[in-house]
Amino acid sequence: MLYRFCAAFFSPFNSGYFIFICTMEDVFLQTDLKRINKDLWDLLNKAVGSFRAPFHQAFIATINGILPEVRTVVLRRVLTEEKQLFFHTDIRSPKVAQIREQPEISCLFYDLELRIQLRCYGLSSVHQQDSLAEWGWEHSRLSSRLCYTNQEPPGSIVEKPELIDLNRKQVSDDELENARQHFSVICFRVYRMDWLYLHHTGHRRAEFDYRSNHFRWKQV
Repeated sequence: MLYRFCAAFFSPFNSGYFIFICTMEDVFLQTDLKRINKDLWDLLNKAVGSFRAPFHQAFIATINGILPEVRTVVLRRVLTEEKQLFFHTDIRSPKVAQIREQPEISCLFYDLELRIQLRCYGLSSVHQQDSLAEWGWEHSRLSSRLCYTNQEPPGSIVEKPELIDLNRKQVSDDELENARQHFSVICFRVYRMDWLYLHHTGHRRAEFDYRSNHFRWKQV
């Protein structure tokens, strides 16, 4: 049985508290799609701050010409009301050009323990010198900023790899300024999400359409 959270309630029969345990199975075996949708976005929000959370990493698919390309990204920020997910990337990365050419992308999350798959569809945009990028940079740790100090663009063919010491503490202002020029934020506005829950009593699947605000069950 999987436990991801619990709640404490005051008991009038003694001087302390008793603990009520709520399992994620209880959450996702219900039939209220509005509640399920809320809980899914709660999981996404919590994953931002925990590198151990399954939803902390996602797979985004873009189109390169006529071929799809998929890669792993880290979930950096979630705006639930706006249905926006944010990822960081090097502005020189090929996926930036692909997004600018075709901004409709898909994103996949998977939780192995809960056996939940989320497929998200929507529009993406790239931000480099604006408030969204500045927010992302200001909320990034030094080790994350150092990832953008490499001289060669991501995916370049090189004689030997340029190894970046992410544990380095002494970094010049010029190095960080150069890294900032390479840093960008991908804003992904989700307009539809497909949820799949694998369970021994029967698999469940639903679609959440945020443009029409229609939530409906789908056959697995």
